[in-house]
Amino acid sequence: MKLVVDAQPIFGRRAGIGAYVYEVLKRLPNLLENDEICLTLFRFLKREVIPKELLKDNVTIRLQTWFPRKALDASLKLGVPIPFSRFSTGGDAYLFPNFVSYPIGEKPSALIVYDLSYLRYPEKAEAKNQRFLSRFVPISLRRARTVITISEFSRDEISEVYGIPPEQIQIAPPGVDTLVFHPFTDEKKLQSLLKKYRLPSEYLLFVGTLEPRKGIEALVTAYERWEDKGKPPLVLIGKRGWGNLPALKRALSGKIRGVTCPGYVDREDLPVLLSHARLFVYPSRYEGFGMPVLEAMACGTPVVCGNCPSFYEIGGDLLTYCDPRDPEAIRETLIHTLASPPSNETRQKAVQRTKSFTWKNTAHKIAEVVKEISKK
Repeated sequence: MKLVVDAQPIFGRRAGIGAYVYEVLKRLPNLLENDEICLTLFRFLKREVIPKELLKDNVTIRLQTWFPRKALDASLKLGVPIPFSRFSTGGDAYLFPNFVSYPIGEKPSALIVYDLSYLRYPEKAEAKNQRFLSRFVPISLRRARTVITISEFSRDEISEVYGIPPEQIQIAPPGVDTLVFHPFTDEKKLQSLLKKYRLPSEYLLFVGTLEPRKGIEALVTAYERWEDKGKPPLVLIGKRGWGNLPALKRALSGKIRGVTCPGYVDREDLPVLLSHARLFVYPSRYEGFGMPVLEAMACGTPVVCGNCPSFYEIGGDLLTYCDPRDPEAIRETLIHTLASPPSNETRQKAVQRTKSFTWKNTAHKIAEVVKEISKK
């Protein structure tokens, strides 16, 4: 079998979908060792190093430097889509891991749809991206032989909205590398990172894109209203996203005492910073899964998060939940959790639970799917 993968998400800073695709593609060649895998990538008039972890004996790279990726999407919008096989010399099966697929004739394909945030919270998505996904995800779902998603919650939503029987949707949850994300006690390393990012000695930690869906405005508002001079500082790690967020704007401009915004943090530093946090706070309103929650759990850090159904799939009763829309509820939950933190036994159970979420399992499930569709 020759499997063609639309591998574009591996470029750029790998978080969310990029991390998922990268981790799967590192492992897929070993699981399909008797098959050929062709990774199709677009970098118009640019040179970019392909991660060496993806370069295996049974992997070939088709790097398009002469054709813009935007032109491929533009052809979809104009109703004259370009066959994806033109960029891959053809394949026996295709994997499209980023919501949308492209014409491949009669060849079978698997499509990964992570969640339906663009429909459930259209006002909290970038307008251009929301319009593109709303138009082409349904077409891509009809085109796919098999649909893959990342949680039972997302499976049920996709089934409900698009009428696909749930048994026809496969679940491949993300994993966490517990060799990377685990409790750190290296004080020397910690002090070095606190100095590097100019962070306080203790803190509450948020990690994610600073945008409306992540509940960042409610979190900052809750912190601003928390009238306690002894409250821990709040550290917001992540790049500024879209949206008009007045409280966040005040925080970023230094007008809210106690809020620190170091911006993007090197991923290799994140486990240490997670391990040292008093609490990991992630009041997201909607997530197909919630990788930051899983990574914080793996580091043994107590988690306060929104009440998304997918978070319950990850942590069950090992997490502390709050209403992500209500700043007062967030504030009260933070105060209560700091006063009565999870026991060491509960934190150890959380660390142990994360070991069932492995990237090997994720890749194995996807390998099973592509093998199956290639036989039909």
